[in-house]
Amino acid sequence: MADAAIGGRYTHSMTADARGKHVELARKASGECVCGSLRRATRVVTKLYDDALKPTGLKATQFGLLSNLMALGSSTLTQLAESMVLDHTTLTRNLDVLEARGLVVTEEGQDRRERQLRLSEKGIASLSDAYPLWRAAQARAMAIGGQANWNAAAPLLHRLANSSTLDEDTGALNRPENRAGASHDRLIG
Repeated sequence: MADAAIGGRYTHSMTADARGKHVELARKASGECVCGSLRRATRVVTKLYDDALKPTGLKATQFGLLSNLMALGSSTLTQLAESMVLDHTTLTRNLDVLEARGLVVTEEGQDRRERQLRLSEKGIASLSDAYPLWRAAQARAMAIGGQANWNAAAPLLHRLANSSTLDEDTGALNRPENRAGASHDRLIG
């Protein structure tokens, strides 16, 4: 298959048969991809919660962060990141917004290199105001998805979120037989 330069862009020419096979694989991958399906569902559910929480000025992500911090009482950045399965950079960026709004307080920990985080009184009040709206969003999400479906899916989602072997499991993707160039059929299904 030859690459041809057209107007400064490269196009990949292939036979109709080969193109059809790639289109079929792409449709299968986009329709059956666990990651893609979860990300699409997450965007829809996040919008539902964001819309419900709008009167409080909180986003669903901010509500989740404040709730996690409230549940922990006070926390180091590392403890909170682990609890939320977030990297430090993303967590710090989100905390900066909440600190600027006066919802989270950062204090020096026992070790000067350690940040100790807790909700301010304003943060606790904001979270209290948000709980009824969160409950309404939760009820709406359950009505849309169905309680039985959630009961069936929740254990798998919790297992994925808390998997200590996920990094080890994804190591299989780096094996030579699973790298790009290997059979697409073996990778996709």
